[in-house]
Amino acid sequence: MIMAKKPPVGRPQPLELTPVEALLQMKQELDEDIEYMGQSIQTLKVVMDKCITSEDCLSKLGKDSEGKEVLVPLSGSLYVPGFLVGGGKATIGIGTGYFVERDVKDAKEIFKRKEKLVQDQIDKVQKAAQEKVRLRDAVTDTMQEKMMTMMAAPKNVAGGPAQVN
Repeated sequence: MIMAKKPPVGRPQPLELTPVEALLQMKQELDEDIEYMGQSIQTLKVVMDKCITSEDCLSKLGKDSEGKEVLVPLSGSLYVPGFLVGGGKATIGIGTGYFVERDVKDAKEIFKRKEKLVQDQIDKVQKAAQEKVRLRDAVTDTMQEKMMTMMAAPKNVAGGPAQVN
């Protein structure tokens, strides 16, 4: 006996065959994803700005900066006076609470690598967000077409709107 093959599980269904309720749910999920990706991009841009600021600060350090008076941040709003020591060296965070001492040139290179890594992540998230926006627009267009078809369809025998899937 020959049987028809079942479509593979998880196979995408064309939007035109998807019920309006499912399209509405898809649109809501896509809107949430797009919003989350936008927030992620903003967070990554803040990280990028911090890397750029840190690299700029390193540019002001050098062997001639030893003994200069500076304000040392103890918190986000509390600074105390201090003096630079260890000219030409900088202690930088490398992640999860770990710090290393490097000369200024090496520290700048570390920040440049971080900037490139963050920019690559921004690009990936932006590309994914653009794809989600494209898909959301397709879902929205399909929903509008189905709603117009439902409104234009003649009433069925029971007096309700005709079913459109």
